[in-house]
Amino acid sequence: MVVDRIVRETSLSAGDVSNALISLGAIVRDALLMGASVDLADLGSFRVIAPPTMVDNEIDVTAATLKTPKIVFTPKMQMRDSAKSVELVVDNPKRRKQQGTQGENGSGEDDNP
Repeated sequence: MVVDRIVRETSLSAGDVSNALISLGAIVRDALLMGASVDLADLGSFRVIAPPTMVDNEIDVTAATLKTPKIVFTPKMQMRDSAKSVELVVDNPKRRKQQGTQGENGSGEDDNP
């Protein structure tokens, strides 16, 4: 989907776009491996964090007390705004069924006693 859309909106070929995305992945991996953050313009940035574990004494803090490193993506404002604008719809058959069994007064009791 991404490759096709970029091809439609630019003068690049599908091969060029695919190669660029593959190279981007390798560059981002290399930068993260070196501990650098990677800024991807309007998209956002990637960085590696190593969450700590709680220890009683400061002297006990070592590399071994850190949890497995995680990659964090922080989207730029436009991306966050787009996510906030997504219309959410839930199709919950159980809830629909439950509401269908409630009377018109919404109490779940018979409307005609």
